[in-house]
Amino acid sequence: MMHNSRHGKRLLILISVSFLTALAGSVQAQFTTLAQTQAQAQTQAKPTIYKYETVYATLNSSGAVADITVVDWLRIYGTGRFEILDPTKLTGIQNLRGPEQPTSTAKGYVWNVNSSGVTDIQYSGKSDLPLPLVVGLSYKLNGKAAKAEDIIGRSGHVEIVVKITNKLGPYTQENGAPAVYMPMTVISSVEIGMDTCSNITSDSTMSTLIGSKMRYQWLAFPDPVAEMRFSFESEEIHLSAFDIVLVPQMPTIAQLDFSAQLIPLQSALEQLDIAMGETLAGSHQIYKGQSELSGGLVTLEKGLADLLILSTAHYEILHAINNQLSPFSKDKLTQVSSSFDLLAQGLSQAYDGTGQLQQLNAVHQMIVGELKNGLADLDTEQLAQLPTAVDELEDGLKKLEDGLRLLAQANEGQATVIQKLYEANLQAVEGLKAFEKKHWILKNSKEYKEMKASVELQIEVLKALIDGGELQNQRIPGLKETAAGALLMADEVQGARGSVHALNLNMDGMLTSLSDMQTAVDILAQGGEIKGRAVPGLDTAGTGLQSLAEGLNTMKTSVNSFMGQVGEIMGLGILRDAISAMLNGDEIQGQTIPDFNTMITGLKAAQAGVAAVLDGSKQLSKGQLQLSEGFGRIRAEGIVPIRTAVKEGVEELTRQNAAMGIMARKMESYDTFAGKPQEALGEVRFMFRIPATKPKP
Repeated sequence: MMHNSRHGKRLLILISVSFLTALAGSVQAQFTTLAQTQAQAQTQAKPTIYKYETVYATLNSSGAVADITVVDWLRIYGTGRFEILDPTKLTGIQNLRGPEQPTSTAKGYVWNVNSSGVTDIQYSGKSDLPLPLVVGLSYKLNGKAAKAEDIIGRSGHVEIVVKITNKLGPYTQENGAPAVYMPMTVISSVEIGMDTCSNITSDSTMSTLIGSKMRYQWLAFPDPVAEMRFSFESEEIHLSAFDIVLVPQMPTIAQLDFSAQLIPLQSALEQLDIAMGETLAGSHQIYKGQSELSGGLVTLEKGLADLLILSTAHYEILHAINNQLSPFSKDKLTQVSSSFDLLAQGLSQAYDGTGQLQQLNAVHQMIVGELKNGLADLDTEQLAQLPTAVDELEDGLKKLEDGLRLLAQANEGQATVIQKLYEANLQAVEGLKAFEKKHWILKNSKEYKEMKASVELQIEVLKALIDGGELQNQRIPGLKETAAGALLMADEVQGARGSVHALNLNMDGMLTSLSDMQTAVDILAQGGEIKGRAVPGLDTAGTGLQSLAEGLNTMKTSVNSFMGQVGEIMGLGILRDAISAMLNGDEIQGQTIPDFNTMITGLKAAQAGVAAVLDGSKQLSKGQLQLSEGFGRIRAEGIVPIRTAVKEGVEELTRQNAAMGIMARKMESYDTFAGKPQEALGEVRFMFRIPATKPKP
């Protein structure tokens, strides 16, 4: 990640574009220059000297400098014996190409050279001079900061950030523009083993596969800071060497004085902007007059349109009313009246049947009451006389059993009758649904809704009476359920008969059997649970029958009330004929009434005439408006932005030319690190290495 000033970002974009091209031709240009210089040196009294410095800096795992070694290459062009004073600030000089050693003086080292054209001297030495770059490295293991030495040999996710800071600058510009830094081209690289690492990621990098390793390279221009990030995962972490190559070089960029060429264009654009403003003002005046001319036509057209809308709305209203009244023919209304007569008769029959069921249920309750009274009158002291009374008691139980079974049979019969009444009510509901489809307006009347609700309530009550259920939040047992309970009680009474028969043999069990029989009779009367099954009582059945009777009575009242209003509904047929005459035309009281579409057609014809006149006016206004808008867009979107851009471009190019000049001068002066002979041409390169980190012993 790079942190650049505003000016530096623009400049580095240009440098990045031309960097590869410049490097491609640098080697060829260098040897061409050397060949030319060699030819010139044959006739010179003084030698021509080139000094190439390569600075090797070894850094520790945090980026601090551990060692600086400089390799110098002196190339002398000339013939004869020369003394070359090299004012280098290195220590521990070692000749890398021969046995010759320089003489150390207060001003530097002196090399005695016998040259016969071209002579090379290569030597190395140590330095403690400040480097033009400061490098810093930080590490994280599994998201936590750590030192390089502490993560070697461990496992997990490693994150590494390399931060490079340009120390050659900032250089202040006289025109107040942002300060600039020495142009630097920095290439960084690291090799990561693909066989020991996984999930490798890096930012803005180039990658090359070399055997089992992947080489990652970064190209950066620190102005003043650049950052490189990469991460990986490993079961056994090793940190490879990290290399940084620094070339204090700015690729050649063509210097063109665009500002001088843009100034005349800027002046011409200003004059064009003024003329376009005057043209736009005149166009607006023409459009204003044309708009006033169209205003009257618009008002007239609007009046006709409103009248047409009103007439059309009236037509739609009459059409809707006519459609809604179409079902109300005399035959259909008569048919409705007959259907309601049949419904009233069915409800009356259902109400009478419910009364009979209530009477039958009352008889059942009376029988059960007698049974309870008889059981209550039993005296335990008479159990001693039970053997002689067994036959009489067994006979009474037989009658009780027969009565219970008769009750069950009666309830089953009642359930069958009510089932038919329930099905008749279902058919009545289907008839109401068909009636609603044909006479949908009546379905919203209060009387019809009450009638329909009463029928639906009757169906619900009959269903509950047959099968049992919950009605108005009250549990109601069904007749089938009551019949099943009676049969269950009959079975219990039959069992009691067997118990009574066994009284002579087991007197101790008689009291228990008597208690069971009393419980069974109580359950039959009031309901309860026998053998884990809930059995409703006869009193519950009486309550349900009473609710059913009340519901049927309400339905009868509602239907009779509605029947009194059918005559009023019959008057809708007359209203339907009047609406149809207004809508479709007819003769009423000897006068012919035209259909409603005749008026609408006349209004449309008048509106079309005004619209044709207005359309021509609108087209003219539209053309004038488009012309004005076109002039406005030409000025706002074309001339003004171009004029502003040209002005800003002139100012920006002036600032950039000044910045490029400063950077070029600084770069030309930075041609040595440790010093070079007087009048010698120099080049310097830097190579930084963070060696592979080894685990602690």
